[in-house]
Amino acid sequence: MASSPRRSPSWPLILVLLAGCSANRSAFDNALAAGDRAKSAGRYEEAAAAYRQAGEAAGKERDRDEGYFREAATLAQAGRHQEAMEAYDRLIARAPRGERASRAVYERAFLEIEHGDPEAGWGKLEQAILDHPGAGSARRALRRYMEHLDSKGAGGGRSWLEAHQGKLGGTELGEDVQYLKAKALQAEGRGAEARAAYVECAEKYPYPYGTLTDDAWWNAAELAEQQGDGASAVRYLERLLAPREVATLKQGSYERPRYSAAQFKLAELYRDRLGDEGRARREFRRVYEAHRTSILRDDALWNELLLARKAGDRGGACEAMRLLVRDFPESRYAGCAPEVCEGESAPTKAPACRSYLRAALGLE
Repeated sequence: MASSPRRSPSWPLILVLLAGCSANRSAFDNALAAGDRAKSAGRYEEAAAAYRQAGEAAGKERDRDEGYFREAATLAQAGRHQEAMEAYDRLIARAPRGERASRAVYERAFLEIEHGDPEAGWGKLEQAILDHPGAGSARRALRRYMEHLDSKGAGGGRSWLEAHQGKLGGTELGEDVQYLKAKALQAEGRGAEARAAYVECAEKYPYPYGTLTDDAWWNAAELAEQQGDGASAVRYLERLLAPREVATLKQGSYERPRYSAAQFKLAELYRDRLGDEGRARREFRRVYEAHRTSILRDDALWNELLLARKAGDRGGACEAMRLLVRDFPESRYAGCAPEVCEGESAPTKAPACRSYLRAALGLE
């Protein structure tokens, strides 16, 4: 017996379905907009009610969760903390794997800590970190939880990190776990272990993927210097600076906050720790030439000219001072131009050469 042909939905039915979807969307959008207006005006309770209405009117799970999440967050802003926690609980129960669930779990834990049962809240926060390490709130939560554990006893945070590094190491929190462990070791005075942990962090999460790479290299360099290992400190800073990219067309910036400071510190290490003053001069000049937005550029030229004077290179000292006067006429160092270069005038905007600067020049 031949099967009957499959019948397509009739156009009237399709139109009815589309109309229903459109009506749901319109009701959701209208309620959401009403909530936004009320919230902007500071009418938080009215806004929370509108957001809940939006969630109830939503035709899509994603829209529903958005409405309910905004309801809970706005109740918290209104100071109705218990109701906010209940609203978060409803959202989590309805959609434990929804787009807003992980954020809701964290916000629920923070509210419990601050306005409910703190011990229960810390337990919820710990579970949120373990269950939702990829959430946007996870890094902030991890640091806060470490502070809480450390407040209960020295080394508490580090012990927790070490106990859970296996679980979290392969997640979005892996770098933070490694970095915070190194930081905890440093706080405990275990410098050699902390230095090794910082190096491990920087090497495991290199530029451009690591967000703490520069901090890890910087801290490792500081510890190496404190431990009398200037050569390693230099090597760590060179590795920090190695990935630096320069925009050749002067469009945009690849700068990271540590770059110019690392370059300046590198020059100081060559001067003070390794005794290579010629190399230090070149590294100070590099601060000026390669880090065009740095506030350390005039300091670098000043330190370069001091080394040039020490080496008996009057021409080199004058060249550095002329650059300083030209590019930084208001710098505290520019007023010392006549003292450095015979016949050179100080810029009118420059302050007078201070006694401590004259002393650095060997004039007092």
